[in-house]
Amino acid sequence: MKKISVLTVALLGLAALAGAKSYGISLSSPAKVGNLELKPDNYSVKLLKGNDAVFTDHMGKKYETKARVENGTRKFNYTAVESHRVNGVEHIDGIELSGTRTTLAFN
Repeated sequence: MKKISVLTVALLGLAALAGAKSYGISLSSPAKVGNLELKPDNYSVKLLKGNDAVFTDHMGKKYETKARVENGTRKFNYTAVESHRVNGVEHIDGIELSGTRTTLAFN
C-alpha cells in the first residue's frame, strides 16, 4: 500500500509540473534576465517548483534562472515585460503574467 501511495504522489507531482501554464513573450533585442543573456526571439516562460523560471525559444532550447514571485492586488490583462537599459543592454526586471496577479521578478 505504501508503494502505491508514493507512486500516486509522484505522479500527481509530475502532472502538476507538466500542467504549469506558460506565457509568451517576444524580445526584439538581446536582454539579460537573472543570470541569463537571451537573444532576440519569441519565448515561452514557465514558472517551475522552487521559483525557477524557464524560457523556451522557438527552437525548443530551454534557459533556466531563479525568479522571485510577487503577488499584486489586481489581475493583469496581458503578459508584459518590465525592463530598463544599462549601457545599451536591456535588463528584464519582471514579467507580469496574464490572467494572474503574479509578477516574476529578476535581480
